[in-house]
Amino acid sequence: MNERDQELFYNDIEITSIPEEKGENLIHIVTTLSVKLGVKLSENDLVSATRVGRVNVSSETVPESRPRPVVVKLGRRALKDQVLMATRVRRGITTEGTGLPAPHRRFYVNERLTKVNRLLFWQARKKTK
Repeated sequence: MNERDQELFYNDIEITSIPEEKGENLIHIVTTLSVKLGVKLSENDLVSATRVGRVNVSSETVPESRPRPVVVKLGRRALKDQVLMATRVRRGITTEGTGLPAPHRRFYVNERLTKVNRLLFWQARKKTK
């Protein structure tokens, strides 16, 4: 079942550390970030882009909460591979110059994993440290 579920994510990437705002246009944000990475993605290449996870509400005790990740479903696997390769080449890239609100911060692009695979990956990283 886990393998089948992971197959559903073959064309998906996950972008983290992107500031979250009300009324944001995620398709525009993703295309802007892809230009910053050096990959030209048009709106036709994107099937969907959504935030996933619970809404983090900032309070007085936690002034700035972590923004939810953006999950992007691409039209082809080759596009996903291009984006991931460009991300590896440009490690440490920030949101500066993308039109996103300051403070500018690093963003990360990874493959989307199932919950089981994400936990397994986390445990493997923990073990190697």
